[in-house]
Amino acid sequence: RALALAPSDAEIHMLLGEAHFQAGNTEAAGRHLDEAIRLDSGRAVAWARRAELRRQLGDELRALADCDVALRLDPSDLCARELRAVLRGNLRMVRASLADALRVVRRDPANVECHRICASMWLLLGRDGTALSHLDELDRMDTLDGETHLLRGVAHARLGEEAMARRDLRRALEHA
Repeated sequence: RALALAPSDAEIHMLLGEAHFQAGNTEAAGRHLDEAIRLDSGRAVAWARRAELRRQLGDELRALADCDVALRLDPSDLCARELRAVLRGNLRMVRASLADALRVVRRDPANVECHRICASMWLLLGRDGTALSHLDELDRMDTLDGETHLLRGVAHARLGEEAMARRDLRRALEHA
């Protein structure tokens, strides 16, 4: 009904896109988000939301491009930066993923996902001790799960700490 009253209102398309996204209707969500961007290309949140939708649909390169636009429009958007860190990590853009995740962690030290990304990227770069510092932070936040124990096990093994590695790998299996 609101759309019938104001078909050229970017905010209405944004809200409808969000509602369809939450309901799992990705086709309608995409149409409304595309229209919101067409009507007002300066809305960072619309670009970021479309990036999430595209990621969900498996289109990571286009999702990354949308994140880039969202962050040019609003560099402080932590959700878009976290999503870009995830996408860059998935695309093996290790240093770029790490840079985004570190920026998020600096502004939001309790961001579990970005601590995991930092740990994973540091492990890929061979910086096992630095990776452990992020994993230790997750331990302090009491957010250890199977993935985190696995990463800890890898780091400890590469540092030659066999007993710690076995403990963490055993814990990872318990969470599987």
